[in-house]
Amino acid sequence: TPACGTHAVQAFGSVQESSDTENIGKLLLHDDNSSVRKAAAFALGQIKHPTREMILSQALKNEENSEVIREILIAYGKTTSMWNLDLSALMDDSIKTAGLAWSIYYAGLRGKTDQSANKAATFLLDHRFSNDTRLGAAHFFSRAARDFESSEKVLMASARQDISAEV
Repeated sequence: TPACGTHAVQAFGSVQESSDTENIGKLLLHDDNSSVRKAAAFALGQIKHPTREMILSQALKNEENSEVIREILIAYGKTTSMWNLDLSALMDDSIKTAGLAWSIYYAGLRGKTDQSANKAATFLLDHRFSNDTRLGAAHFFSRAARDFESSEKVLMASARQDISAEV
């Protein structure tokens, strides 16, 4: 059943067996079931292997399902050698923007962000974005951002005015 396949692929993330990276990548790029692709993206975000960033980048170009894209973005943040994504292709729904914010957060925790990530996270703090998106951006600034003095006004406004206490 599809649920069994999804759970099996997800388990690879727990096992973190890098020899299966190529097979998991094939599932992410070619499986018909979006749940399997989402599980494959999760697993790649947990596995240490040099090809995972390339696989995730390729999948990001081809994927259409927002939930899968969100998981790819998060995995990308956990694996990238330096965060560098084009925001314009990811702004069309709140699921993607949340994935983008959490991608920046995870990359930042690993010290793999620069001023472009700071700029993107500052943009994602805007009130028009979902709570999840703003929360991911806020977490980035609270735990991972460096050299973000240029974002100070936006950060202060967000801290004072955001409708979510968590943000």
